[in-house]
Amino acid sequence: MLLQSIIATELLTSLLNRIQAGGECPRSLELERGTASDSDTQDLPRDHRNAKRSDDVIAFNFTNQLLEGSAMSRTIGFVTCILSITLSLACSIDPSDERPGFGLSGEVHQQPVEDWSFSADAKEIFVETATPYFIPHSVTIWCVTLGNQLYVGAWEADTKHWVANVRRDPNVRLKIGDEIYEQKLEPVSDAATIAKLDARYARKYEYDAEDDADEGASTAHWRVVERD
Repeated sequence: MLLQSIIATELLTSLLNRIQAGGECPRSLELERGTASDSDTQDLPRDHRNAKRSDDVIAFNFTNQLLEGSAMSRTIGFVTCILSITLSLACSIDPSDERPGFGLSGEVHQQPVEDWSFSADAKEIFVETATPYFIPHSVTIWCVTLGNQLYVGAWEADTKHWVANVRRDPNVRLKIGDEIYEQKLEPVSDAATIAKLDARYARKYEYDAEDDADEGASTAHWRVVERD
């Protein structure tokens, strides 16, 4: 989290420096000082040339004001975006039912977990995944255990944002009870294990596994393991 906050701060500082560096319009300043080229007015009478130069000054100043106003609007938008990212990194917001959250709150479990059977009765747990835009994404998921191992899954996996995040970066944070477990999700591809998991899910959450399979939705399973 600290590293992500530093990245967001650096992005904001870089953005403000670029804005300050690009705030001048040399052409407008040249016209105001009377040093601009007369090539556009040399074929006009003297009085008309002076009037033409005055009109040019007004036109360039007006254009600069529009550009500066547009740049200011973009600046406000970018700064608001960066501040929103920084705020989301600084705050921990757990998901709730179908509403996703950001970073998970809680005390991080420091010791490796060899026996996950304590989580067998947990109906719902939270999983936090890493996104490409540095804002953590967390959702509520189901879980089951086989032996001492913990497994998580996703129905209609190809439609889930958190699944896409896991396929890109398998390192996750799980919240079970009040504790955070920093783990890694390992895909399960063994047909026999998947069949056991489907049966375990159906028994734990009280639904018909055969009816669920008949719907043809893609289901993905992962084993929870220690990070590398």
